[in-house]
Amino acid sequence: MTGLWNISTLNSGKTATLTINAKIISVGTIKNTATINTTTKNIGNNNSSTNIISEAIPSQINTLNVIITVDNSVKLESTLKDSNGKPIADKEVKFYVNGKLIGTAKTDVKGVAYFKYTPTKTGTLTYTSSFTDPTGVYTDSTSSKSTITVTKDKFTLTTILPTGYVGDKKTIKVKATNSKGKIVPNKTFTVYINSKKIDNYKTNSKGEFTIKTTLKSSNKLQIKFVEDNKYNKLSKTSKTYTYKIRSKKGKTITTIYYVKTKYDKVTRLKAKLTNAKGKPLAGKYIKFYFAGKYVGKAKTNKKGVAILKYTPEKKK
Repeated sequence: MTGLWNISTLNSGKTATLTINAKIISVGTIKNTATINTTTKNIGNNNSSTNIISEAIPSQINTLNVIITVDNSVKLESTLKDSNGKPIADKEVKFYVNGKLIGTAKTDVKGVAYFKYTPTKTGTLTYTSSFTDPTGVYTDSTSSKSTITVTKDKFTLTTILPTGYVGDKKTIKVKATNSKGKIVPNKTFTVYINSKKIDNYKTNSKGEFTIKTTLKSSNKLQIKFVEDNKYNKLSKTSKTYTYKIRSKKGKTITTIYYVKTKYDKVTRLKAKLTNAKGKPLAGKYIKFYFAGKYVGKAKTNKKGVAILKYTPEKKK
């Protein structure tokens, strides 16, 4: 920077002072020189110069410890400030995990830079961040080590239980997601229905697998997963489903057997229950009526026959 200062009058023995305020925008040695040009007699050579040493502003950078489940992204955070605690904005910060550079991010108005990182293994990792100012205004700085604690994840299973009637053949679709709602492909689950192992099923690219089953009146679906290096085993509450199914109301035929008896004498009322195809229906109750009055019920045997002992009374 150059300039001209004109002094119109300066008496003998007096001094004149010029103050210049300037902002230093770079580091290094800045030389300042003042040269006097005059035609006035009795003014000696008062040329002078001085050097200003400009130093970089000290910077400091810090990181935070984080905890995340495996295969899920986490925000690594780094804060950049000067020696007075003032945020340094719009500067590039480098992030390292276990000493390896994983990427860069710029600081915001608060001096904070964020970088998304997704660990693929469980365990404890270390990460640091560093700052180098290409303009040289700020000194270089490197953070101390912080930790990334990577834990095993857990499954969430979603399914729609089947409806219908006993004997219907149905499919049950199951979807597996992790704690962040991301689908989980290529994981093997073991399926049991009513305590009987059905098969092993592996999730597809959509995190789904399909179970084929024949409905029973009472069904208990259990899904098991053996703990591996990334996922915990399923809890009892998240892997067991129970559901009831109605029986079909098919056509039935009741055959009443003729009986001849006398009043006040024990007699056997007999009836047979079959389906529409004539197959006996065991374990079913048949209600008996005598002269239009309900007199009791009896359960059918394996031949579909129900027998009720009854003593008819003579009307008074």
